[in-house]
Amino acid sequence: VDQVVNRLLLRFEAKTIGEGKAFIANTPFVGELIKHSNPRADIYTIENVVQDVYWRAQNRDLAVPGYILFVGTISRSKGIEDLLRAFHLLNNERPDLQLKIIGYGDRDYIREIVLPLIASCGLTDLVEFCGKKTAPYIAKKLERALCLAVPSHMEQAPQAIAEAMAVGIPVVATKV
Repeated sequence: VDQVVNRLLLRFEAKTIGEGKAFIANTPFVGELIKHSNPRADIYTIENVVQDVYWRAQNRDLAVPGYILFVGTISRSKGIEDLLRAFHLLNNERPDLQLKIIGYGDRDYIREIVLPLIASCGLTDLVEFCGKKTAPYIAKKLERALCLAVPSHMEQAPQAIAEAMAVGIPVVATKV
């Protein structure tokens, strides 16, 4: 069902971009992508705005045991498998750490790829799936996180990085 919904959403998105007249883009890169599909479109670039809840949150003492946080789509392109493998290696040195995953993804991908990888790495008790959450919930989780992990294979301007920086959390990310 999720795959069918995703395909329908992609078709709807392509139709909307192809026929739309004016768009707001959060980066010049996104604007160029839209222009590529619709040269007649008017593009207005407005930078991402970090909600106030992140600026009010404050990171606590990093000496207290915490967790690594991932916020985003649970997918291969977002690097979730790489994150789990890296967390497995880190777990050998820091068995006190946990990994919390906030977001959603294709259920089949999670069931057939992600969960077996977690089990094969012996991380079942150390990885928590929190689901899709609100900004106040994410800000609270960032307050207790040791760092935000962004292992993506491709990105534009991840909002999660700006939010983590507003809270004062270190970000560990791939160079994309």
